[in-house]
Amino acid sequence: MNSPPPITSRANPHRNKSRRTRSRDDPTTPLIRSIGQTTTERRKKEEAEQQVQRLLVVSSRNCWVIYIILALLYAVVIGAVFLARRSDAFVPPLPDMAPGQTAQGQFNPYTAWEHLEAITTTPHPFSSKANTHVTKAYILAEFKRLVAEAVALGRNNVRYFDGVDDSTWMNRQKSRQQRQMEERGETVPIDGEKLQPEVLDLVQGDNLVMWVGGVAESTENGVPVKIEIGFDQENQAALLVSAHYDSVPTCYGKTDDGGGVAVALAMIRHFIHHSVQHTLIFNINNMEEIGLFGAETFMGPRPDSTTEVGTGHPWRKYVRAFVNLEGGGSGGPSLLFRATEHSIVRHYAENAPFPHAQVFANDIFQFNLINSDTDYSVYIQHGLPGLDIAFIQRRSMYHSTTDDLPVNSLFHMGSNAQATITSICNSDYLDSIHLTPKAGKGGSSWSPQSWFAERSVFYDLLGKQMVFMELWTWLLVNALFLGAGLPVLGWTVIQVAQAIGRCSENNRHPRSNDQNQVHSLRNVLDSSSQSITGYSDDGYSTTSPRYGTSRQHGRYADSVDNLVLTHPKQATIVRTTALVALIVMFDLLAVFSASQWQVYINPLVRHSHPWLVLFGLAGVLLIVQTLAVYIFTSIEASMYGPVPIVHGATQWTLAVGVWWWTVVLVIGTGVAGWFGAGALYGTTVLAACAGIAALLQILFNSANTEEGIDGSRYFWVVVLMVSLLFPGITILDLIVCVVHMTAQSMIKNDVGIMYIIYGVLLIPVMLPTVPVISRGRNFKAALAKELLLMIPIVWILSVMEPFTDNDPGSIYFFQYYNQTAGTSFIELRTDAGVGYLRRMVQTVPTLESGDTCIPTPMINSAYSEMCHYQPVRQIFEDDGKPQPVQVDWVSPPKRNAEGWREGRLRISALDSRACTVDLAETAPGYETQMWMDQGKSPFDDGERLGRELNHRAKTLRAFVRDWDRAWHVIVRVKDPQLDLNSDTAMQREHVALKVTCVYNDWSEEQGYASAYNELRTHIPQWTRTKPYLRDLFHVGVEITM
Repeated sequence: MNSPPPITSRANPHRNKSRRTRSRDDPTTPLIRSIGQTTTERRKKEEAEQQVQRLLVVSSRNCWVIYIILALLYAVVIGAVFLARRSDAFVPPLPDMAPGQTAQGQFNPYTAWEHLEAITTTPHPFSSKANTHVTKAYILAEFKRLVAEAVALGRNNVRYFDGVDDSTWMNRQKSRQQRQMEERGETVPIDGEKLQPEVLDLVQGDNLVMWVGGVAESTENGVPVKIEIGFDQENQAALLVSAHYDSVPTCYGKTDDGGGVAVALAMIRHFIHHSVQHTLIFNINNMEEIGLFGAETFMGPRPDSTTEVGTGHPWRKYVRAFVNLEGGGSGGPSLLFRATEHSIVRHYAENAPFPHAQVFANDIFQFNLINSDTDYSVYIQHGLPGLDIAFIQRRSMYHSTTDDLPVNSLFHMGSNAQATITSICNSDYLDSIHLTPKAGKGGSSWSPQSWFAERSVFYDLLGKQMVFMELWTWLLVNALFLGAGLPVLGWTVIQVAQAIGRCSENNRHPRSNDQNQVHSLRNVLDSSSQSITGYSDDGYSTTSPRYGTSRQHGRYADSVDNLVLTHPKQATIVRTTALVALIVMFDLLAVFSASQWQVYINPLVRHSHPWLVLFGLAGVLLIVQTLAVYIFTSIEASMYGPVPIVHGATQWTLAVGVWWWTVVLVIGTGVAGWFGAGALYGTTVLAACAGIAALLQILFNSANTEEGIDGSRYFWVVVLMVSLLFPGITILDLIVCVVHMTAQSMIKNDVGIMYIIYGVLLIPVMLPTVPVISRGRNFKAALAKELLLMIPIVWILSVMEPFTDNDPGSIYFFQYYNQTAGTSFIELRTDAGVGYLRRMVQTVPTLESGDTCIPTPMINSAYSEMCHYQPVRQIFEDDGKPQPVQVDWVSPPKRNAEGWREGRLRISALDSRACTVDLAETAPGYETQMWMDQGKSPFDDGERLGRELNHRAKTLRAFVRDWDRAWHVIVRVKDPQLDLNSDTAMQREHVALKVTCVYNDWSEEQGYASAYNELRTHIPQWTRTKPYLRDLFHVGVEITM
């Protein structure tokens, strides 16, 4: 049987060709569905697929390009801040001047450097011979030379106060507990807590004060003349320049505050040669380190105070404003970190050649995040406007023997301070201060100025330009220009964008019918077709079959053009803005969690590696934001269909703009106005730039004729630059300043507050990545790479040593010698964390066994560990010297007619000028009083400062001017229900007293410092010694009354 020939091209090619042609032309041919679609139909579908891919898919290569551009822009932000804030970039090359030389408008750093070298050869705390014999003697000698130099120039209104400031200031400090008890009429705390002592301070002034009189310009018979302002001109207004010459016991005082003193001495010479129109008073004060007492003695009691007694310096009545020069770190540029009002800030902002200012620092001090203070606080309590300028960098070297201050830092502080002082003294600012009340200059009682008392918002941009305005002006800008102006501008831009879009559509070339068929997705993807856009491991990065709902097909079927919106619908923007708020909440939660983890694992890594901490927090925020965008985009795709690239990025961009607009209204205006916090100025920058970026995105979309990633290849970079560069530089510059101030500051009960602050400040820097993440898609791949990058950072932050030779930790020393019992003990503390105290002392010969100094953790304290032990050698043992503290009753305690047991103590301390008398707490019902007798009764027989009698413990702290001079203390005790006829009335209770005097000279020839010197010379290089309780050595004598 013969089989028919096979149907092949060889068997019957013409027949097969005819059949294929007939099948293609006849739609009823049954072979159409079996053979498949024709070449033309395949081409149509391929073009449609490509079109959808352009809208919904980002290739791996394009994703890399997007993230590289993002990284480059962040590199620009970081690089700009780094180059501006690097350690050698804050001043230009030093001037070509010789020491002692002066020039108009030029500060001489070499003159200041000579002064600094002379006054910082040794530690010079108040209660040390170096304080008077070295530092004070040099400054007095320089004062004499400067006066002689002024006389040689023909100036007769330059003088220094004879010897020293001899004013006396006394203050009775009541604790909050005591004030509350007195208000309620209580004698015993109702909460059962221990009575807090009442402290009485008596301070004899030891300040060095210099007067450089002003020279007014006038005319006589048309001829310009200069008139010197004399000392006896009562109505003159002067500017006070303040710095302190004492140091802490453990450092040479170069930064705190030798730099301020050296700059002040150099400026005195400058203003003698180049006069200004108003008088300058230089208060080179003492005792700042032990309680701001130099400024207190100069200013005297506050006008409304009921607890202060004193005279104040006779020149203080001329002072109208002040400039305080301080040191809170070890080198770097000087920072204007506190200012009272806008008017005086203006003089700094408009004249400082190298401006460096930050209002955020003022709020940090207000919230007590930095445990220190300056004389600024004393002056403002007297109602004076002023500026506080200080060095803040390298705080780990602060108050240590390795503290140093380069000449560049002196040049920076001196140049800015001298230019500011010149501007103030050559203006009418000082004359106008007393004419109007402080809170409301130049305005009525309802003016905005009176609401905020001329508070100012000020900061510098990379050390090049100052931005400053009054707080109320800034709030007005937020409320009107941003709060109301941005919506109006946005509506206008949308209308313009719609017009541009209509013009672009009308100008397009008309398409042929074939092109319309190709361009229509409905003709290709009908209801029976499957969706070609699906998910992959990289997000929307591939095309794979995924059957969708008819709603999704309908979304594709409308047209491709509908996926590229000129501006998103209102509901979409509201929804996406809510998602941005949710992302910020996730960021805050991530920051808090990361901070708690860091505190638990390695709490003080910020001390030496703050920049790595910032990088790690930024990585955490990037991961959180990538994950959030991935989840939100996936949810939106499942509900509404896959989101086009441009559409998704656009709605995120607009949502970020709306978010910052909301923030600037609620926080930048409402919260800042309520608390008067200028530190929130960053919200204005963020809202303005994010709003502009959103409006640009709308305009770019309206002019875009391309589709998908091709249509936004360049526009999105411009939008990103607007939203990132200037805000990023502004906020990152703020972060760098905050890090310098706080990274090496120890905080009581630290729960990671510093890490939280850093992370919160980083959120606005990282938020511009959200639209870019949406544009780049490939979410899973991006997350994988981000997590891979974070693994080594997390490991490094976990194991990195927090202390290095350049960023050392601190060990605090205190030694007490009981002269009465002849015994001594030493107490060591550290704030470096649990486990570090043992590591710090294990190389000390007398402590290496581990049995002597046994660390004990400290709870609810600024310190983490402490140990208490007896030294091998007691203080003053076998040194051949007499006992340092002599205490005896000049008038033994006797009962007077009023029923008081009253006695007079004489205290004489060898080589000490600071002593404390502690009167122990008595039983309820007893009354006690104590004050210092100075030959006259500055206390009105004890009544002014001792009117409210009580039984609580009392402490009298005396800081006297002269060495080895005895002083007297009067102590009174009154027994309850005293029977004056009873001989045993005086025996009812013996009251304990303790006299303690302090010593700080740890030179090798002082035998009492042997234990300290052993510790200091044997601790590791990454550790520095500092004093606990301000002084190193305490000598106490115990008696009873």
